[in-house]
Amino acid sequence: MQSSPSRFLRALPLLFLTPVFPAVCAETPVPPQTPPPAAEPARPAIVPTVADVPYGDHERQVLDFYRAKSDGPTPVLFFIHGGGWVSGDKKNPSGLSQCLAAGISVVSINYR
Repeated sequence: MQSSPSRFLRALPLLFLTPVFPAVCAETPVPPQTPPPAAEPARPAIVPTVADVPYGDHERQVLDFYRAKSDGPTPVLFFIHGGGWVSGDKKNPSGLSQCLAAGISVVSINYR
C-alpha cells in the first residue's frame, strides 16, 4: 500500500496545471483570418466550330468540334472529360487553347 505523501506528490502536478491550462489557452491570441486569394478571372470560352453534333441516339451523346486554323488537314485530339459517368461536361476542355495554337483540332464529347 502506498503512503499518503506519495499519492500527494503524484497529484501535485495536476493541482497546479489544471487551473493554469485553461488560462493559457484563453490568453493565446487567435491570428486574424486572412481572406482567401482572389479567384483568377474566368478565361473566355472558345466557341466551337460546330457544336452539339449528335453521334448516337441518346440526348447526351453529342460532340463539339474545334477546328485549328490551317490551310490543310490537321491532327485531331478526341477529348473525353472525366467525371465517372456522373459529372463533367464537354464545354471548354482542358488544354484546348494550347492544342489549337499547336495546329491540333479537338473533338470534345459528352456521353450518357
